[in-house]
Amino acid sequence: MNWTMKIAARALVLVSFAMPLALGVAAVSATAQTSDQEALLVVYGPQAPSREGDPDRREQIFFSVPADMRERLFVRLFDPETFGSEDFTYGGPAESVTYYRVFGGDGAFSQAERPEMVEDETRGGSALASIPITGPGQELLAQNYGADSGTDGYWVTMGDLRARQGEIIGDRAYFRIDIQGAAGNDGNGYSVAVSLSRDTDVRPEGLDMFAYQPTIRWARGNLATRMAFDGRTGGPFTVQSFDTANGTLLFVKEYDDEPLAVSGQDL
Repeated sequence: MNWTMKIAARALVLVSFAMPLALGVAAVSATAQTSDQEALLVVYGPQAPSREGDPDRREQIFFSVPADMRERLFVRLFDPETFGSEDFTYGGPAESVTYYRVFGGDGAFSQAERPEMVEDETRGGSALASIPITGPGQELLAQNYGADSGTDGYWVTMGDLRARQGEIIGDRAYFRIDIQGAAGNDGNGYSVAVSLSRDTDVRPEGLDMFAYQPTIRWARGNLATRMAFDGRTGGPFTVQSFDTANGTLLFVKEYDDEPLAVSGQDL
């Protein structure tokens, strides 16, 4: 079975690569597919240089469901620690810590930061402070993971939510998942999912998952990570890439593939 995460941006498209083994994308509206036993996303610790491909050492993932949904929603994490099997470790991961936070309520989606276009040839930025993110919105779930082997290569349930706990906008309830590299210099490969079941992947009807600038894992030697764009949000859109040195970026159209310009190391 494939695990699918929908990624969307409302106003601009940013694409950023973590090379040689990680790729980051924020898209108009896209679907990234991988095995349900494979880490799709990656976040680096604050001591990692931005040339690893993660310019802010933070990920934001949004999801929404119908506001009138009554079933419980379970937020699940795959391989949330930095022990080794899906991770990029340098000299041992003992000092690595990753924060996971889920926010709902007023502002969780509408007041969250959005990425801005960056001037071409700009180098990667500095990491955010390792202080846990506390808003906007109301913190509903929180977990920290270090280098404990107990979750290495496994799905774990972070907690459960109800639609009414989200930020209600129209007929949708919105939530935000913040993932933060809080300590160390290692890359933590992980995946996230929202399910109707605590222990298995049962996709809620009407679930949307999206992000504006996630960093997505792209393992050398594997099939390329595919982002299937959805034009419902309109356009035009501008695509930027970060740290795509030695990488290939293609816009796949119905009858042919159009090469896109890629950036240099740490640019």
